[in-house]
Amino acid sequence: AGALGAGGGAAYGGAGAEPPFVSAIRRSRVNQYHAAAFAEYEVTCKLRVAGARVHRETVHKWSVWRRYSEFEELERALRKQLGWQMERVGDFAAKNTFAFNKLGAEFVEARREELDAWWQRLMRVDKVCGFHEAGGGRG
Repeated sequence: AGALGAGGGAAYGGAGAEPPFVSAIRRSRVNQYHAAAFAEYEVTCKLRVAGARVHRETVHKWSVWRRYSEFEELERALRKQLGWQMERVGDFAAKNTFAFNKLGAEFVEARREELDAWWQRLMRVDKVCGFHEAGGGRG
């Protein structure tokens, strides 16, 4: 599943061109190194920055692991901050409080897919992924 950033890529140098910022929720794992085990999801990011020379760019890549509850907090904060702009993102990944085994591989992977679908819609909101532009996406 390819990740799309703001604008879906077509505005960045033609069809198939990758946008400057791309992010996705690629992997999941169950962290059992704490008193209580929990699932985590890896958010991968890639930022392309044009260089001073023609046809040169620098690519920065990083990833962070986050728990479902941290995505919930982010979603609430963004809805409060961005209001109507979050309507196009749609519903957040369901909590599924009635799931039998929330740490089972099948459940964790299904939740990762739901989180990534939500994340890809979120990446299309200009004020969310426009941080790399002059003005930091504010406006």
